[in-house]
Amino acid sequence: MAPNRQRFVSIHQPKVLEHSLVRIIKAFACGMFMIFQLTNSVQAATSAEHFRNVWEDFRQTYSYFEVKGIDWDAVYETNKSRFEASLSAEEFAVALNESLSVLHDWHVAVQKPDGVWIGTPRPVARNYPVGLPTQYISKPYENYKSAGALIHTILTNNVAHVVLPTLDTATLNKISDADLLSFFQSMAGLRGVILDLRRNGGGNELHARRIAGFFLNRATLYGYTRTRTGPGPFDFTELTAKEAPPHPVLYLSAPMVALVGQGCLSSAESFALMLREAPNAVLMGDRTRGGSGNPVLRSISELGINYTISTWIAYTPEQEIIEDRGIQPAIRVLAEASFNDEANRDYLLEQAIGYIEARHAAGDPERAVNWRIQSDMDRVPDVEEYWAGTNPKDSESVLRLAVTRVQSGEVEVRWVGAAGRTYTLESAADLKGNWTTAGSFISNENQEFRQPLDLTPPNLFLRLSVKQTQH
Repeated sequence: MAPNRQRFVSIHQPKVLEHSLVRIIKAFACGMFMIFQLTNSVQAATSAEHFRNVWEDFRQTYSYFEVKGIDWDAVYETNKSRFEASLSAEEFAVALNESLSVLHDWHVAVQKPDGVWIGTPRPVARNYPVGLPTQYISKPYENYKSAGALIHTILTNNVAHVVLPTLDTATLNKISDADLLSFFQSMAGLRGVILDLRRNGGGNELHARRIAGFFLNRATLYGYTRTRTGPGPFDFTELTAKEAPPHPVLYLSAPMVALVGQGCLSSAESFALMLREAPNAVLMGDRTRGGSGNPVLRSISELGINYTISTWIAYTPEQEIIEDRGIQPAIRVLAEASFNDEANRDYLLEQAIGYIEARHAAGDPERAVNWRIQSDMDRVPDVEEYWAGTNPKDSESVLRLAVTRVQSGEVEVRWVGAAGRTYTLESAADLKGNWTTAGSFISNENQEFRQPLDLTPPNLFLRLSVKQTQH
């Protein structure tokens, strides 16, 4: 179940390996290409001096040394010999990038004299199909105001699907506040809205607030930052709260699903946090990338080289660090189970449609439901109850496993399934992830399942997962 996008022009050509360099280039494009290489070679002493200066710049500015467990002094000692030889500007940029790769930071990059940005690309799990599947839509996708920021359609169940491939400033500036209000006013009578952030590599967080406001009914805390003030390793500002305001005119109260995944990075992750806190919204998909740095641009003018440094530590409202960890959605769907390119299926979009239908089937689609709310105080969030087909207003209505020993080494596992759900029963010897599938079961009606299972050691743990049945 999954989606994908980058920019409108590349929606049908997504990159499996994404990198925040694209966003860095856009952020600093104003002056980025005004630097020219003045010499073909840098004297050995100059190379070493430049490396020392960059290392010192990071020492006083970079924000994630402690978070990532980096011994920056050791990094200098390990790499300084590389800069003792005579290096061309091109060679210096490559060597510098390789030296910085130990940081594994999506917002740290080096621009070579030819204008090309290089960094430390890492594999990113794609959780969206290559193209936009057409079997779910009632009309073709449209590119609002031809800006490449809001690719949208109405699905056959009268739910809006809005793909947001970027938060780039220049792109979103093409859409005025009045345009944005008109766009979302057209969705006021729909059964729900699916905002698709799976291809969104970030941009300008202020534009995220402009859009998120339509799904907020009050000023909403969505995170914190602490910014490095240097030069000491613990010189940071106090926690600074980040709030998103509601739109002054329009609040969309219908169910909203935000689709996320590892293609969702930087300001798009802040966007996901805003939507996670919305009264009637849920995040669905894979975890986000885990990269928020508020980078600054530095230049080595005589070499025609630029580089970027992350300056803050970003946190969730619970003060959990986002870097390298990402944001977990309330409804987790593995990336590999999110789409099928050959079948032109977007399974994650199908699951989002199913969740909105479940909300309407329960008869209270506009009731506030998000990852925090537990109406029946049974310690199971309402979002998970709608997903499992249980009643979020009845504390006795929960998905439970009952295990009865039948004979030595064999047990019977029982649970009550809800209509339209598929259940997977698994067993394991420990909780480290080596799970073995015992069976998969489709429930076409509310019914009890009974499954005999050999549970002799080392098979000591059971788990039951549930998803909406796909047809």
